[in-house]
Amino acid sequence: QRIGQAIADFQRFESQLKKTVCYNCPHLNECLQKERRIVSSRRAYENLTEEVSRIESYHPEQVKRRLNFLKSLGYIDTGRLSSKGRVAAWVYGYELQTTEMLFGGFFDLIDEDQINILATAIIFESRETDWYRPAPQSLLSDVFYRDDKYLQQLKQREKLFGIKGIQIKSLDASLTSAIYAWSKEKCEFDDLVKYTNTAEGDLVRAFRMSIDLLRQIQRAIAGNSQILEKLELSIKKINREVVDA
Repeated sequence: QRIGQAIADFQRFESQLKKTVCYNCPHLNECLQKERRIVSSRRAYENLTEEVSRIESYHPEQVKRRLNFLKSLGYIDTGRLSSKGRVAAWVYGYELQTTEMLFGGFFDLIDEDQINILATAIIFESRETDWYRPAPQSLLSDVFYRDDKYLQQLKQREKLFGIKGIQIKSLDASLTSAIYAWSKEKCEFDDLVKYTNTAEGDLVRAFRMSIDLLRQIQRAIAGNSQILEKLELSIKKINREVVDA
């Protein structure tokens, strides 16, 4: 059955390919080389832009504003880290998003598979050149919209404090269908091509980054047994086959 489905998918893809203006075009290789150069230049530009933002973020005035921002959110109390700040100190790279979600009770309201969706949305950055199967609206409404709205409010709060440079990353739901199918064990790794054309290595990296984030949360909330149990099961659901290689 899987072979028959694969043949049907290939035939459908081949039929669609023949309808494109590039099919059998003598300039195809030339165009592909130009496209690769454009993508490479765009990534170099994005890396330079990020570096400029990082430098701007360490300006003394910006440091002061960021400290005031963290105080307003309850991460710092009388010059020391609060309980909220100590949790954030255990998380690397996505500390504000993760800590706000934890203290906002978002992880309490969702199950293990939805936790995996949320973790992936926190760490993942989609590419315009890649394809992602749209997730069901019901799944997005349960996990994504409420959480993302909350993060958008945080980003607005950053602006009010005059913070420039690297800002809070929004949730990225592009891999929702893929991570949900994987977490629910609805497919083998090779079957994930039905959900995205993202390179296998990038998929493995995204799944492992999600696992790493969940393990950081485990260390940060060692005393919360209820969420710890869910996190442990969430990790097991992702960490299998090639992801666990």
